[in-house]
Amino acid sequence: ALGLDRPNWMAHEAVQGRRLFNLTLPGSRGSGLYGAGGGDAVEEEAGRSATDPESQHLSVDRQLRLGVRAFDLRVAWSFTKKCLYVSHGRLKRPLAPLLAEMSAFLATSHLEVIVVRAQLDWGAYVYDQRHISALLAEERDPTKVPGQTLHEEMAKAFGELLATYRRLSLIPESDSMMNPMLSSMVKANARVVYFWQGQQVLCLTREECMETPGWTEPWEGLAFGQPLPLGVRAPTSLSTAGKVPVEPACLADSWEQTHSDEPLVVMQRLSQWSIGLQEGANVAQPRCFPAGQPVPQAHQPTLFYWAECVLTPTGSTSHNATADRRSAERLNYILLLEFFGNTSRHIFMGPNILAMDYVAPVLVQRIVEANQAKKD
Repeated sequence: ALGLDRPNWMAHEAVQGRRLFNLTLPGSRGSGLYGAGGGDAVEEEAGRSATDPESQHLSVDRQLRLGVRAFDLRVAWSFTKKCLYVSHGRLKRPLAPLLAEMSAFLATSHLEVIVVRAQLDWGAYVYDQRHISALLAEERDPTKVPGQTLHEEMAKAFGELLATYRRLSLIPESDSMMNPMLSSMVKANARVVYFWQGQQVLCLTREECMETPGWTEPWEGLAFGQPLPLGVRAPTSLSTAGKVPVEPACLADSWEQTHSDEPLVVMQRLSQWSIGLQEGANVAQPRCFPAGQPVPQAHQPTLFYWAECVLTPTGSTSHNATADRRSAERLNYILLLEFFGNTSRHIFMGPNILAMDYVAPVLVQRIVEANQAKKD
């Protein structure tokens, strides 16, 4: 990484003084899609393409040490191994060891906070419905919440580091549970902000959710229920009366408005989207945001803006499609010169996440130094 490792960059005073929604984190798209995949799932791959999906060249541990703090994971179920896999049309690698790398890093870098975005890999469903059917069944199970198998895997890996309602409730009353200072999150040890299907995960099981202020019955795969306007949620039960309900954060993804197979077009669209975040969210309101409600100001709950700084291969209309490494690195170079230029900090520091393919150390460095308020 040419001496560009930043394993403790969030310890900087300027970063610790930022609020969660005022952060702009370096991220990776398809974070677990690197190297040789998990061939132990080959019996599930009969008759399918041998193409191994890839969108990164560094392991998750190396990404973390480089300074990446936001991770994108598509998951599917291995019905032979009986465990969750990182997947991208085909099973890539078991999820648990990858999460263990993140946990081990956080155990030694005590002031760092990460964001994990997880979602179903519908590409795997196309090949064999069994890769997703067990996870979809949780949406109809009255004893579980959507995504509970993954939530429990996350709990095994991160334990009390997960920023659930219980953990966030330890943040001082003088701060905000929904938009806390990074220093408050670190003191409360709420250092893994986790999203499932776009909605922030505030409770992990049906039992825990029933005791979480503001929780309502799951809605269209969203575990915390139908999104509501700020201030509308009520205590879940008598046992939660007097506790402050919160509205889970919601990811607003740029891809629909920024994707292209031309690097210059991606750069231009990213700039336009980053300048007009509210406008973009109004054009394409995410499912986890209450329909028809006014979009909040940027850097205010509940919208957390995820910029897809990636190329989409020619002819593809799928968010999941990944470009080859040469093309992705060409885009990264153009982004370095134009989007991450010395006069563009006010633009690229708009979104909360800047997710890249084949993460480039110099781009991470630009984002880190901007968060630390270092002069260009």
